[in-house]
Amino acid sequence: MEIFTSLILLIQIMKKKGNETYTLSNVNLNRILIDRKNNVFYCCNTMGVTFELYRFDNFISGPDEQRNNYTAITNCSFPSPDFDEWYYHDREIYTIYDGVLYGARSEDKVFYKLDLNKSSPVAQKIDLSLGNYVDSNRLYNYEFTDILYQDGYVFILIRDFGEDITSGLNYYSRGGVICFNTFTNAVENVIGWTDSDLPKDGYSYLTYSGLVKSGTDYVLIQASDIVDKNDTDKSLFNLYSPENESEGFYGPEKFIAIKPKKLVIADNGLAFYTDDNDAYRAKNKNRVVFVDLETFALESAEIESSIKFASETTNGSGYLAGNACMYASIPSDTPLYKSSDKSQMTTDEIKTIMTEKRPAYPDEGMFPDGELGGGIPAIPFDSTTL
Repeated sequence: MEIFTSLILLIQIMKKKGNETYTLSNVNLNRILIDRKNNVFYCCNTMGVTFELYRFDNFISGPDEQRNNYTAITNCSFPSPDFDEWYYHDREIYTIYDGVLYGARSEDKVFYKLDLNKSSPVAQKIDLSLGNYVDSNRLYNYEFTDILYQDGYVFILIRDFGEDITSGLNYYSRGGVICFNTFTNAVENVIGWTDSDLPKDGYSYLTYSGLVKSGTDYVLIQASDIVDKNDTDKSLFNLYSPENESEGFYGPEKFIAIKPKKLVIADNGLAFYTDDNDAYRAKNKNRVVFVDLETFALESAEIESSIKFASETTNGSGYLAGNACMYASIPSDTPLYKSSDKSQMTTDEIKTIMTEKRPAYPDEGMFPDGELGGGIPAIPFDSTTL
């Protein structure tokens, strides 16, 4: 299995035997690769336009006196027009098998292979044609997070996470596994991807410096009613995330083990659901997912709560992206409901709670410019106390 490091720094790779220490290399390295077919160990210097590999043929299973021997591979080429003259290798991810390296880079959405068995390796860019398997019109800002060779396939983790207001109002927490067949040189499937947004059949909490209450009730707004008076695109977020955890990924990050006919993946993202008040909420979803490569079925195991991801989703305000909508306030004629029985609130009840929230406004000015007193719908995180 490939071992990746997150720091780019000057390191020494050493192997101990008894009291002796064998220094293998003193080069600027940023990752380690292992060719499991040939038991060959690689160190990489792939920063900026630099692409250098150091191959240790005897490091894993060779005689001790030959462990330090390595071959520098510095003549790999990345020709135009597939690659820019200043193509950068920073943050690329790699896997290698039988002397063939596969690389992917999120910033340029590039995937390629490089046959290191040749005397002058030339990178071959490959079009993944993801539009054949996912809705390419709804691909926001996806990234390749990890890559692995297994059983004739290159598996690439793809993660799509964050807020997108360029085409409507969308929030993504999803991902999948790209299955690239190395024999046909083509993608065969994307496992666990979510193309559809969640149904808007619930409520949203009204917030104004915290969740708004009317007596002991929380004030709710029907998701279908949350539309800006000037812009119908500015409604509750379209939430793209699995409706069922057995059907998709929330944000796959790493392959963490190798098992026969299975992929083992760390998954980290946001799960959306409706709570006891039928109102939308969000929570961090941290789990290990097992993918059966024969049936493509997903099985998950929750991670111990004390274990955290380095990229743990956090939000200082306690709400999804601060708000769940993209406007300063909501129209004054928007129906509001009480959380206990979903009864619609009267105008006087609404004025009462808005006066408490905005005491600077006189009673007759509670709806400035036809808006509901500055209240904003929001989707709380689980950490918010209700």
